[in-house]
Amino acid sequence: RGLLERLWARGLRADAGLELFIHDGSAGLEAAFGLVSFGPGVLCQRCIFHVLQNVRDAVRGVGLSRQAKRERRRAVLQAAAPIWQATDRDTVRQRWQAFREQWEAEEPEAVAVIARVWEQTLAYLAVLEHARERGESWAPQDLRTTSALERVNRALRQKARQVGTFQS
Repeated sequence: RGLLERLWARGLRADAGLELFIHDGSAGLEAAFGLVSFGPGVLCQRCIFHVLQNVRDAVRGVGLSRQAKRERRRAVLQAAAPIWQATDRDTVRQRWQAFREQWEAEEPEAVAVIARVWEQTLAYLAVLEHARERGESWAPQDLRTTSALERVNRALRQKARQVGTFQS
């Protein structure tokens, strides 16, 4: 809640142009969204990368060898990742249905991971639609994931570790 309140105090809200808040699905952050309002029309998008990590972790591959389980995880992720690469709702829903039909019997927990957060993973589509109406263009990969921000944070942590302490 404190993080969201600080962002709001710094001017991050709908009247300043905020349309989408992308997050990793942290339970504390999700609860805080109900307590701090950024204004009407601000959507929350679950990071697709983190959803796919959860799907990978949910693949059980009961009775499979270590190598076979690794291959099963790879197959499930290869089937799941293209779901959100489309930029229109109908195609995304069709891909989700195809994924569910393909994997629900063998990996029900992996399918359930997506089902639980399904609507939260589609906010980027609304932002793309609004952008098209205004004649703007957004790269969908910038709206679906926090990966770019995490890359910057990882680089900063790496530099901080190399330096050890800052003398000034």
